[in-house]
Amino acid sequence: MSTNEMKKALAIAARKPENQKYLLTWEQKQAVQKFVREHGQRGWKQATRRLWSRAIAFEPHEQLVYALRNTHGPGWLIKVRVDEHGWVK
Repeated sequence: MSTNEMKKALAIAARKPENQKYLLTWEQKQAVQKFVREHGQRGWKQATRRLWSRAIAFEPHEQLVYALRNTHGPGWLIKVRVDEHGWVK
């Protein structure tokens, strides 16, 4: 198997089905909810982008929200929606 074929195979294996791409653990959901409550329904995504850009998270829930950047990427932040209680839909 050539190097290019190996890279393609690894890339295909790493892909997740679209419906599983943005699944969160219970702890991640709780962290997002707390973050939404702290920053409000309208400001939490902007606060998340700020957190991601400064790369400093002090509180445990901020650390989990920051880690979402690495595990779920910026696409997650664009697509994610929360309900009126701050829970991820």
